[in-house]
Amino acid sequence: MKISSLFLAAVLSVGLVATTQAKTTDLGTLAAGTTQYFFDAGLQDHFTDYINFDLASAASLKDGFVFAPKIGGLTKVKDFSLTLQSLDSSTWIDLATLGTGPGTFKGLTYSFANLLPGSYRLVLDGIGSGHFGGGYIGGLSVAAAVPEASTWAMLMVGFGLVAYQLRRKQKTLEQQLLA
Repeated sequence: MKISSLFLAAVLSVGLVATTQAKTTDLGTLAAGTTQYFFDAGLQDHFTDYINFDLASAASLKDGFVFAPKIGGLTKVKDFSLTLQSLDSSTWIDLATLGTGPGTFKGLTYSFANLLPGSYRLVLDGIGSGHFGGGYIGGLSVAAAVPEASTWAMLMVGFGLVAYQLRRKQKTLEQQLLA
């Protein structure tokens, strides 16, 4: 995470135009094993960024954000929240919202399990309140969805019942053949 912080600090120090932003980034279709990084800097006042992506198969998402280090009030982000939305027909539906509450902070990690194939977006909302606004670098790692323990238990019970019925039917057939 230190490299990410250094990278973000370097981006901010290169010279940023501080403007209120609403930016959309399209990551395309993501498959299991994919990791995508994205960043935004020079965020002044209230900002809302959208990170759009599609999942080709069921998957889980995880990763996090590193925010521009507070350097003497030059850069900072406060009141940050992250919302995962799913596209249903032509409407975005909120699936989960994470936030750090009021105040400034250094980072945020997130994890969303067992998402179905489809179109999604992350909505990043906050306030860049430093002299040069604020900034973040974020990541999105995609892993194949892993069935929950209850799913495995139901699968095993189902196999057991099928085996029981086959055994019972076999005994019935043996008795009919012997009679």
